Amino acid sequence: TEIYTLSLHDALPIYLQLADGNGRVVAHVGGLRLREASEAQIKEASRSEVQHLYRLEWRPVALGAVAEGQPLLVGGDGALAGRLGLDHVESIPALVARLDAGAALPSQIVFDHLAAPDGSMLVAAHAAASRGLAELQGILGEARLNETAVAWLTSGAVATGPDEGASGLSRAPLWGLVRSARAEHPDRRLQLVDVDAPLVDAALLRRLLATQAEPELALRHGAAMAPRLGRAGTGAGEPRRLAAGGTVLITGGTGELGREVARHLVDGHGVRHLVLTSRRGLATPGASDLVAELQGLGAQTIEVVSCDVADRDAVRSVLSGIGADRPLTGVFHLAATLDDGIVPQLTTERLERVLRPKVDGACHLHELTADLDLAAFVLFSSVAGLGSAGQANYAAANVFLNALAAERRHRGLAGQSLMWGLWEQGGVGMTDRKSVV
Repeated sequence: TEIYTLSLHDALPIYLQLADGNGRVVAHVGGLRLREASEAQIKEASRSEVQHLYRLEWRPVALGAVAEGQPLLVGGDGALAGRLGLDHVESIPALVARLDAGAALPSQIVFDHLAAPDGSMLVAAHAAASRGLAELQGILGEARLNETAVAWLTSGAVATGPDEGASGLSRAPLWGLVRSARAEHPDRRLQLVDVDAPLVDAALLRRLLATQAEPELALRHGAAMAPRLGRAGTGAGEPRRLAAGGTVLITGGTGELGREVARHLVDGHGVRHLVLTSRRGLATPGASDLVAELQGLGAQTIEVVSCDVADRDAVRSVLSGIGADRPLTGVFHLAATLDDGIVPQLTTERLERVLRPKVDGACHLHELTADLDLAAFVLFSSVAGLGSAGQANYAAANVFLNALAAERRHRGLAGQSLMWGLWEQGGVGMTDRKSVV
């Protein structure tokens, strides 16, 4: 690795081109002009940035013309292929075997993820994510498919509006995986398509796949929609206040963000009873100091509990330990871990390691508190879920949180997912290894 230092001098334009070890260009910047910002400009920019929240909004788009050639469907039970009159293979290895036998390259490949894997929602989510990772690695590792457009077809994996749930919640992690793979391979056509009804028209599928300007599409009531980032409004109605006499649970509560959230809830929202969970509990460096600080801010009871939130029984034990005199009123799920790496380097074990605290923990909290009248159920997600190179496993976990929050709201439960960007890192929790989350 060669490192070059660029210095500011007369605001000269800079042209940058990056190549891999074989000399192939992998990125280029046509023109970059650097100018030194004044302290006043930096402060003004900071003030303007924090005034707005943003959300992903789905807006109607026009579909492309029917493309030539028939897509090849991969995976699934073959029922969709039969209904649409399309060719079908069971898996990537089966496709590679066909190519080895001399078959022509398909014009497009579509992975059929319409049916959820067998098992509980949690089991199905892990299975769908593992299958998606294998498909991505198979496609990216087969040079003959470098120019072939690839799409993943799901149902109910994303919510396209405030009143819509995510009935296909187990397929949500797949969207994070593909988004990150697209960020790592911007030259590849990797598309995501979500439908709300069975496809019965091959021409419609071909039109969806032909809409090359949109890497992500959702078909809702016959209309195509694509995601856009827009400023969030105030929303409908005011959020419920956290009862001062109730308890708020914060998973990952002794981590960097967990500490900030705990301070904010006590100092800004009058919360007086907290349960903070982490892997090491009070053995976490600085945990005792945090308890003393929160007490100084006005907290009356603070429990720091050692708990692996991926363990359902451990979560149940924490919840059952909350006294009836100060019932649970809010849940803030921050527990997470990182194991960054580009898609070809990921393994099922590395995927599982990152999914467990976020996905399993969220599922356990969701199911074990479903009969409680919570004022808040807040999931700390990340903009990595929109596609972060080198963080496909983390993106998968966070997209699941976004979908779970939407599904909870659809069921009349409290549910909010916050997609965090960068924050000033203090080297606590996940940031102690200088990881970007």
